[in-house]
Amino acid sequence: MSYNTLVIVSVLEGDAILIHMEHMESINGSRPASFEATQRERVTRVEEKICAHMEAELGEIRKEVELIKKLKLTEHITVKRNIEKANEALEKENEILRDMSARLRKLNETLMKEAA
Repeated sequence: MSYNTLVIVSVLEGDAILIHMEHMESINGSRPASFEATQRERVTRVEEKICAHMEAELGEIRKEVELIKKLKLTEHITVKRNIEKANEALEKENEILRDMSARLRKLNETLMKEAA
């Protein structure tokens, strides 16, 4: 949880405690009837703060997910290129081995003819 998240949660919890205290006072009769409307407005504001905060956090998470996807794609492309390079090197080695094998066959044939 980031510092900003902690600050916002603390503010929201503070508002919630204040609303609860005011509600308890209104139950005891020390608040006017219009307090309920005011309290509903405050609760709505707190809910709006929570929603805004959650939307901001969700936006950050989405950005991080997109970055991770891009990094994974980049890694995949890099691995694919490395595999292609390794395959090319193996093909060259196979070509060299085929050439050497053909030379050895010719040399073997020449030696067999000379021995006969």
